[in-house]
Amino acid sequence: MKSQRASPLLRALQEKGVPMRLREWQAGELLFAPDDPADALFLVQTGYVRLYRLTETGKEVLLRWCGSGDVFGEESLTAHARRHFAEGITKGKAWQVNAQQLLMVAEQDGSLKTALLFALHEAARMTEEVVASVAEEVPRRLVKALRWLAEKANPESTDGFVALPLTHAQLASLIGTSRECVTVHLKPLQQVGLLISKRGKLLLRLLSLRQGQNEGKVGLP
Repeated sequence: MKSQRASPLLRALQEKGVPMRLREWQAGELLFAPDDPADALFLVQTGYVRLYRLTETGKEVLLRWCGSGDVFGEESLTAHARRHFAEGITKGKAWQVNAQQLLMVAEQDGSLKTALLFALHEAARMTEEVVASVAEEVPRRLVKALRWLAEKANPESTDGFVALPLTHAQLASLIGTSRECVTVHLKPLQQVGLLISKRGKLLLRLLSLRQGQNEGKVGLP
Protein backbone atom coordinates (compact mmCIF):
# COMPACT_ATOMS: atom_id res chain seq x y z
CA MET A 1 0.00 0.00 0.00
CA LYS A 2 1.31 3.43 -0.86
CA SER A 3 1.80 5.93 1.92
CA GLN A 4 -0.66 8.77 2.29
CA ARG A 5 0.53 12.14 1.07
CA ALA A 6 0.08 15.15 3.33
CA SER A 7 -3.18 17.01 2.73
CA PRO A 8 -2.99 20.56 1.31
CA LEU A 9 -4.11 21.95 4.66
CA LEU A 10 -1.46 20.04 6.60
CA ARG A 11 1.25 21.18 4.19
CA ALA A 12 0.10 24.79 4.53
CA LEU A 13 0.01 24.55 8.33
CA GLN A 14 3.52 23.11 8.40
CA GLU A 15 4.88 25.68 5.96
CA LYS A 16 3.52 28.56 8.03
CA GLY A 17 4.68 27.06 11.31
CA VAL A 18 1.21 27.05 12.87
CA PRO A 19 1.43 25.35 16.31
CA MET A 20 -0.16 21.90 16.38
CA ARG A 21 -0.24 19.03 18.81
CA LEU A 22 -1.03 15.39 18.17
CA ARG A 23 -4.22 14.01 19.71
CA GLU A 24 -4.57 10.23 19.94
CA TRP A 25 -7.66 8.16 20.71
CA GLN A 26 -8.83 4.57 21.05
CA ALA A 27 -11.69 2.81 19.27
CA GLY A 28 -14.98 3.86 20.85
CA GLU A 29 -13.50 6.89 22.61
CA LEU A 30 -15.46 10.15 22.59
CA LEU A 31 -13.28 13.02 21.44
CA PHE A 32 -15.91 15.59 22.33
CA ALA A 33 -19.62 15.95 23.05
CA PRO A 34 -22.24 18.70 22.70
CA ASP A 35 -21.56 21.78 24.85
CA ASP A 36 -17.87 20.91 25.31
CA PRO A 37 -15.62 23.93 24.68
CA ALA A 38 -14.97 24.36 20.95
CA ASP A 39 -11.46 25.74 20.72
CA ALA A 40 -9.66 23.49 18.23
CA LEU A 41 -9.90 22.10 14.72
CA PHE A 42 -8.77 18.51 14.09
CA LEU A 43 -7.00 17.16 11.01
CA VAL A 44 -7.06 13.35 10.88
CA GLN A 45 -3.78 11.55 10.28
CA THR A 46 -4.73 7.93 10.92
CA GLY A 47 -7.86 6.09 11.94
CA TYR A 48 -11.54 6.89 11.49
CA VAL A 49 -14.01 9.12 13.31
CA ARG A 50 -17.75 9.46 13.08
CA LEU A 51 -19.73 12.58 13.90
CA TYR A 52 -23.31 12.28 15.11
CA ARG A 53 -25.98 13.99 17.17
CA LEU A 54 -28.85 12.72 19.31
CA THR A 55 -32.50 13.56 18.83
CA GLU A 56 -34.74 14.42 21.79
CA THR A 57 -35.75 10.76 21.93
CA GLY A 58 -32.13 9.61 22.06
CA LYS A 59 -31.88 8.38 18.47
CA GLU A 60 -28.51 8.80 16.79
CA VAL A 61 -28.35 10.88 13.61
CA LEU A 62 -25.17 10.24 11.64
CA LEU A 63 -23.56 13.40 10.28
CA ARG A 64 -20.22 12.49 8.73
CA TRP A 65 -17.33 10.05 8.49
CA CYS A 66 -13.75 11.30 8.78
CA GLY A 67 -10.52 9.62 7.74
CA SER A 68 -6.97 10.55 6.80
CA GLY A 69 -6.74 14.14 5.53
CA ASP A 70 -10.24 15.12 6.71
CA VAL A 71 -11.02 17.86 9.20
CA PHE A 72 -13.61 17.87 11.96
CA GLY A 73 -14.48 20.21 14.80
CA GLU A 74 -14.91 23.09 12.35
CA GLU A 75 -17.59 24.65 14.56
CA SER A 76 -14.66 25.92 16.65
CA LEU A 77 -14.04 28.52 13.93
CA THR A 78 -17.40 30.20 14.51
CA ALA A 79 -18.75 29.03 17.89
CA HIS A 80 -17.62 28.47 21.47
CA ALA A 81 -19.30 25.11 22.12
CA ARG A 82 -19.46 21.75 20.35
CA ARG A 83 -22.74 20.89 18.64
CA HIS A 84 -22.44 17.13 18.24
CA PHE A 85 -20.47 14.03 19.21
CA ALA A 86 -17.14 12.93 17.71
CA GLU A 87 -16.29 9.28 18.34
CA GLY A 88 -13.29 7.24 17.25
CA ILE A 89 -14.45 4.27 15.18
CA THR A 90 -10.92 2.86 15.26
CA LYS A 91 -7.90 4.01 17.19
CA GLY A 92 -6.20 6.91 15.50
CA LYS A 93 -4.60 10.30 15.78
CA ALA A 94 -5.14 13.80 14.50
CA TRP A 95 -3.36 17.13 14.52
CA GLN A 96 -5.14 19.54 16.85
CA VAL A 97 -4.93 23.22 15.92
CA ASN A 98 -6.07 26.14 18.06
CA ALA A 99 -8.96 27.70 16.17
CA GLN A 100 -8.17 31.34 16.96
CA GLN A 101 -4.51 30.99 16.02
CA LEU A 102 -5.51 29.29 12.79
CA LEU A 103 -7.93 32.07 11.87
CA MET A 104 -5.36 34.77 12.61
CA VAL A 105 -2.71 33.19 10.39
CA ALA A 106 -5.21 32.34 7.63
CA GLU A 107 -6.36 35.97 7.46
CA GLN A 108 -2.79 37.00 6.70
CA ASP A 109 -1.84 34.16 4.36
CA GLY A 110 -3.74 33.45 1.16
CA SER A 111 -2.42 29.92 0.59
CA LEU A 112 -3.39 28.76 4.08
CA LYS A 113 -6.79 30.42 3.78
CA THR A 114 -7.40 28.66 0.45
CA ALA A 115 -6.38 25.27 1.89
CA LEU A 116 -8.61 25.79 4.92
CA LEU A 117 -11.61 26.81 2.81
CA PHE A 118 -11.12 23.75 0.58
CA ALA A 119 -10.99 21.44 3.63
CA LEU A 120 -14.14 23.03 5.05
CA HIS A 121 -15.90 22.72 1.70
CA GLU A 122 -15.05 19.01 1.56
CA ALA A 123 -16.32 18.56 5.12
CA ALA A 124 -19.61 20.25 4.25
CA ARG A 125 -19.95 18.19 1.07
CA MET A 126 -19.32 14.95 2.97
CA THR A 127 -21.84 15.89 5.65
CA GLU A 128 -24.48 16.58 3.01
CA GLU A 129 -23.76 13.27 1.29
CA VAL A 130 -23.81 11.17 4.47
CA VAL A 131 -26.95 12.82 5.88
CA ALA A 132 -28.73 12.28 2.55
CA SER A 133 -27.67 8.62 2.46
CA VAL A 134 -29.28 7.86 5.84
CA ALA A 135 -32.62 7.49 4.05
CA GLU A 136 -31.17 4.95 1.61
CA GLU A 137 -31.28 1.18 2.00
CA VAL A 138 -28.46 -0.40 4.01
CA PRO A 139 -26.81 -2.16 1.00
CA ARG A 140 -26.36 1.11 -0.86
CA ARG A 141 -25.05 2.90 2.24
CA LEU A 142 -22.65 0.03 2.81
CA VAL A 143 -21.27 0.17 -0.72
CA LYS A 144 -20.70 3.92 -0.43
CA ALA A 145 -18.87 3.44 2.86
CA LEU A 146 -16.71 0.64 1.43
CA ARG A 147 -15.74 2.75 -1.55
CA TRP A 148 -14.83 5.66 0.72
CA LEU A 149 -12.78 3.41 3.00
CA ALA A 150 -10.95 1.83 0.07
CA GLU A 151 -10.03 5.19 -1.41
CA LYS A 152 -8.86 6.44 1.98
CA ALA A 153 -6.70 3.34 2.36
CA ASN A 154 -5.19 3.68 -1.11
CA PRO A 155 -6.48 6.66 -3.13
CA GLU A 156 -4.18 5.95 -6.09
CA SER A 157 -5.22 2.35 -6.59
CA THR A 158 -6.80 1.58 -9.97
CA ASP A 159 -7.20 -2.18 -9.56
CA GLY A 160 -6.38 -5.03 -7.22
CA PHE A 161 -7.44 -5.48 -3.62
CA VAL A 162 -7.04 -3.17 -0.65
CA ALA A 163 -7.35 -4.21 2.99
CA LEU A 164 -10.61 -3.26 4.65
CA PRO A 165 -9.56 -1.43 7.84
CA LEU A 166 -12.74 -2.00 9.87
CA THR A 167 -14.47 -4.93 11.52
CA HIS A 168 -18.13 -5.70 10.82
CA ALA A 169 -19.08 -3.96 14.08
CA GLN A 170 -17.07 -0.87 13.17
CA LEU A 171 -18.62 -0.79 9.70
CA ALA A 172 -22.03 -0.94 11.35
CA SER A 173 -21.13 2.02 13.55
CA LEU A 174 -19.91 3.91 10.50
CA ILE A 175 -23.17 3.64 8.57
CA GLY A 176 -25.59 3.53 11.49
CA THR A 177 -26.87 -0.04 11.47
CA SER A 178 -26.26 -3.36 13.26
CA ARG A 179 -23.29 -5.70 12.91
CA GLU A 180 -25.64 -8.50 11.89
CA CYS A 181 -27.08 -6.36 9.11
CA VAL A 182 -23.60 -5.54 7.79
CA THR A 183 -22.63 -9.23 7.81
CA VAL A 184 -25.74 -10.16 5.81
CA HIS A 185 -25.18 -7.48 3.18
CA LEU A 186 -21.47 -8.19 2.76
CA LYS A 187 -22.26 -11.70 1.54
CA PRO A 188 -23.40 -10.60 -1.97
CA LEU A 189 -20.08 -8.77 -2.39
CA GLN A 190 -18.21 -11.93 -1.45
CA GLN A 191 -20.32 -14.02 -3.81
CA VAL A 192 -19.43 -11.86 -6.82
CA GLY A 193 -15.74 -11.68 -5.90
CA LEU A 194 -15.57 -8.06 -4.81
CA LEU A 195 -14.72 -9.00 -1.25
CA ILE A 196 -12.53 -11.88 -0.11
CA SER A 197 -11.26 -13.10 3.24
CA LYS A 198 -7.53 -13.77 3.48
CA ARG A 199 -5.56 -14.50 6.64
CA GLY A 200 -8.33 -13.12 8.80
CA LYS A 201 -8.63 -9.86 6.85
CA LEU A 202 -11.25 -8.64 4.42
CA LEU A 203 -9.85 -7.48 1.08
CA LEU A 204 -11.86 -5.30 -1.27
CA ARG A 205 -11.49 -4.97 -5.04
CA LEU A 206 -11.54 -1.22 -5.53
CA LEU A 207 -11.95 -0.87 -9.30
CA SER A 208 -14.89 -3.26 -9.54
CA LEU A 209 -16.57 -1.55 -6.62
CA ARG A 210 -16.28 1.82 -8.38
CA GLN A 211 -17.73 0.41 -11.58
CA GLY A 212 -20.52 -1.38 -9.75
CA GLN A 213 -21.54 1.68 -7.79
CA ASN A 214 -21.65 3.75 -10.96
CA GLU A 215 -24.04 1.17 -12.38
CA GLY A 216 -26.05 1.12 -9.15
CA LYS A 217 -25.77 -2.66 -8.85
CA VAL A 218 -23.03 -3.62 -6.42
CA GLY A 219 -24.16 -4.92 -3.05
CA LEU A 220 -27.84 -4.73 -3.82
CA PRO A 221 -29.61 -8.02 -3.15
